[in-house]
Amino acid sequence: MIPLRLPPEIYSRMMDEVQKKKKDERGYSVNQYLTDILTKDLEGKENG
Repeated sequence: MIPLRLPPEIYSRMMDEVQKKKKDERGYSVNQYLTDILTKDLEGKENG
């Protein structure tokens, strides 16, 4: 596990996004949100 140290305002914004997605996808989590972001970023670097 990787501990996250985020400023409170970033953490709050991240949790708002996760909660929005949870309404459509019941099992959605912070872990999935971070995985989605990292995957998208890394794929962009491979194609760039």
